[in-house]
Amino acid sequence: MEIQELKTLSLDFRRLSSNLLNATDDNADILLARFKKFLDNTPFISSLLAKEISNIEYDYNECFISDEFGYHCEVKPPVNESCHIKAMYDYLTMIVESNGNVTTIALQYPHSSRKFNEIIQHFFKISFKALIDFINDSISKEIMLLQDKAQSSMIQNIGAVYGTAVQGTGKISSYNITHNNDIEEIQSLISKILSSIDTIHAPIEDIDNVKDDLEVISEQTENPSPKKKRIQKALNGIKSFVTKFVIPATVGIATNIDWLTLMDRLQVWSTSLQ
Repeated sequence: MEIQELKTLSLDFRRLSSNLLNATDDNADILLARFKKFLDNTPFISSLLAKEISNIEYDYNECFISDEFGYHCEVKPPVNESCHIKAMYDYLTMIVESNGNVTTIALQYPHSSRKFNEIIQHFFKISFKALIDFINDSISKEIMLLQDKAQSSMIQNIGAVYGTAVQGTGKISSYNITHNNDIEEIQSLISKILSSIDTIHAPIEDIDNVKDDLEVISEQTENPSPKKKRIQKALNGIKSFVTKFVIPATVGIATNIDWLTLMDRLQVWSTSLQ
């Protein structure tokens, strides 16, 4: 897949999984069915899962344990990650294909809330959050690999062009390589933040808005003529989000330092544009 296709896939999957993790009693069943359909009908994800679990022999009942009557359930993930991924996918498949009622199933697992919506969200988190993280991380890694290849090729080409055009000085080539390294760092930070942003405790509307801002920045890093106003507008949105919501010291694989570093790099980049 091309980088832009993967970024679109990343955005679509993150929104779909975010909706699932914030499901309610009214829409939990349909959101789970949509999630399963997306996994199966998206070639990159279906191939990713097939590669990970096709040769794994593991019964999901060993991970999602229940008593003989089907009540008092608990989740005990296996140490082997591939076995865990297979268990989550198979359990998800069983629920959807048997037309299981999510609320009824969720109530069978230990919970501290008396509200159906919170019980459902807790169930989805303990049951499928690790699968969501695995897919998000895999997409982000693939994007980063493609970006690294593209940047490496670009730097080599720039070095070759200016090595011939600028005899002995290397100043323009050095500037462009430094600039490309900055862009590469921005892209890496965005991928890192996007892969764990759904773990931040904030309203889904605010999460979606800052995701859009990050996607705008990501698109502009691929633009040969980046638009300064779009970058600055997106940067202001990111700053507003960080100011409004306290980012914990560690959120998944991204930290508060990553957010601050990203804003600093974006400020420098936007200032350098005409």
